[in-house]
Amino acid sequence: MSNISALTKTDLATALEKYATKTDLATALEKYATKKDIQIVRNDLKRVEKNLRGESLKLEERLEKVEDKVVVVDGKLDNLQNTLDSFLGRLSTMEEEDVVGAEQTRNIRIEVDDHEGRITKLESVSQTTA
Repeated sequence: MSNISALTKTDLATALEKYATKTDLATALEKYATKKDIQIVRNDLKRVEKNLRGESLKLEERLEKVEDKVVVVDGKLDNLQNTLDSFLGRLSTMEEEDVVGAEQTRNIRIEVDDHEGRITKLESVSQTTA
């Protein structure tokens, strides 16, 4: 005699409750990215990378232009510095000459005053003898 018992629908439903259904799996996997999601992100990253490369090239070109302008300005500053050095050198020479000229003028003034005094004495002596 065989001990085969019949499996009822209730027994089957109870046994299957332990296992996940398609809906359970779909719900559990909703928070994870799909292949399609990953492909969209990958395409977006490629597009961003291409845009960044383009912007990087534009920035490099602008930087080169700025560097060229800096070289030009640097050259102009060198010329200005040389001009100012020359000007200041001439100004210093003129100041020294001014000091020397003032001293010479003072000495000449002293001599002229001395001569005027002597002339006045000579005139007064010649008026008294005349």
